[in-house]
Amino acid sequence: MVRLVVSSGVTWRALGILIVVALLSVLRPNAAAAQTCGTDYTIKEGETLAQIAARVYGNPVQWTVIFYANQDRLGANVSLLVPGLALRLPCIGGAQQPQTLPPIATTPAQSPTPSDTAFIISTLLRRVEFLTADGFAPYTGRSLEGGGMLTQVITSAMGLVKEEAKGRFDYGVSWVNDWAAHLNPLLLTRAFDVGFPWARPNCDRVDLDQSSQFRCQRFFFSDPLYEVITGLFRKTSG
Repeated sequence: MVRLVVSSGVTWRALGILIVVALLSVLRPNAAAAQTCGTDYTIKEGETLAQIAARVYGNPVQWTVIFYANQDRLGANVSLLVPGLALRLPCIGGAQQPQTLPPIATTPAQSPTPSDTAFIISTLLRRVEFLTADGFAPYTGRSLEGGGMLTQVITSAMGLVKEEAKGRFDYGVSWVNDWAAHLNPLLLTRAFDVGFPWARPNCDRVDLDQSSQFRCQRFFFSDPLYEVITGLFRKTSG
């Protein structure tokens, strides 16, 4: 299965895009944390991540703990933070000094309003930078029509989102012909947001090699853009 790789997570509804989002940290349980940590919390109308963090951890700055612990449920699109969504509340340790909170931490949960639009476009998302490379025919390659099959799929999908956003969203596709540098450092450091195409390892296996472990532990994956079936044949008389 081949997918996209993303450094700053983005989710699009109705788009079958593989996305890999770099995980920022590893969270460790701490017995001194608030009693409500280590459980799931169902968000209510009008609540913000900062408000929940203030109650659970005693510090609204810890909203990032909740945000990154729920990438598999929330993604990076805070407009999908709706009442009734169950958020994982991990236990952490250490204190942070008060600081100014960004809009993403103070955006209240709101029920989605009925709309005929095919997409949910976050007001916090202005641009997405895609990363790919030549030499992966027929999927990517600047010498191919439209940059290759997958490049055409992505640019067509993003073109629809851009048109729907009416000037509030844009994207770019960059070509860096060093595949080894894509995951680390270019995506891991968020120099780019999304990389494609990448194969997702079977992350449920316990005997993964180091490279596969790195992908499973540090990135999120979208649904596959395409699947490859490998068949083996032998003679009946063999």
